[in-house]
Amino acid sequence: MNWGKGITIFLVLFIAFITTLAVILMNTSSELVSEDYYLREVKYGDELTAEQNALNAHSSVAVEESKEGIFIQLKTDVTVDSMRVHLLRGNDPTKDFHASTNGTSLFIDRARLVQGKYILTMTWKVNEDYFQRKKDIWVKL
Repeated sequence: MNWGKGITIFLVLFIAFITTLAVILMNTSSELVSEDYYLREVKYGDELTAEQNALNAHSSVAVEESKEGIFIQLKTDVTVDSMRVHLLRGNDPTKDFHASTNGTSLFIDRARLVQGKYILTMTWKVNEDYFQRKKDIWVKL
């Protein structure tokens, strides 16, 4: 084989590789984490303040997983009347989970979740102050 044939074969294989890569990337979903991304960016300072308030109140999140589901409990020094729980599934927004509860604990049935990583966000309000805790959790089946 001479140089001309070798270079031609290399170029054809390289072009085939680039074309295959372009087709795969064009078919991949590239959704944003949230539709209102830019509005949430503006309010990000409020989230940081809420997280600092939760740290000052010595708040922590305990997650226990069982065969029936997931039990989430908030431990904090302040009295919580109600809280909102949001489980964000980063790669599929149709599998997100939202719930509100009175008190500091919540049980989520396993049938509502799928295996994989979720970002748990708990928010609550005491008087005029907002509190927030975030935690990554892994759901195993």
